[in-house]
Amino acid sequence: MILPLAYRADRRAPRNGQVAVEFALVAPLFCLLVFGVMEYGRLFFTQSALQNAVQEAGRYASAGNSKPGMTRLQSVEAVLQQGAVGLNVAINNIQISSFTNGAWVSGSAGGPGDTVAITVTVQMKLVTLLIGQHFTNAVYTMTASSTFKNEPF
Repeated sequence: MILPLAYRADRRAPRNGQVAVEFALVAPLFCLLVFGVMEYGRLFFTQSALQNAVQEAGRYASAGNSKPGMTRLQSVEAVLQQGAVGLNVAINNIQISSFTNGAWVSGSAGGPGDTVAITVTVQMKLVTLLIGQHFTNAVYTMTASSTFKNEPF
């Protein structure tokens, strides 16, 4: 049975505001989900890249290498900074220590056969305010570390 055009138009009329109400209810949740996924992706990328930079610096240091005109510690820090060049966080808390003669010595890249640990702590500002309010000053602190044994150089 075909309904008259006037009847079909009247049947739609009460639904005009329904879409706006549904959108108003769903949009905040959808935006929170989208921005949360983007924020988590940013944190995951930063953590992964930071860990890669620390491991790269560890591989460099374990061979006993140093750059011309720099100490071993300065060289390891320079390699770490180069490895983290794409990150949008300041890397300024680098701790290098070695296990020498039965004790950890801070500020030392160790000698041949010593165990060396590199630890980096960075603070990353969260962009999404709704997520950032659950962290102190909307800053997430992450740490990456690597421990390795020096080669006999």
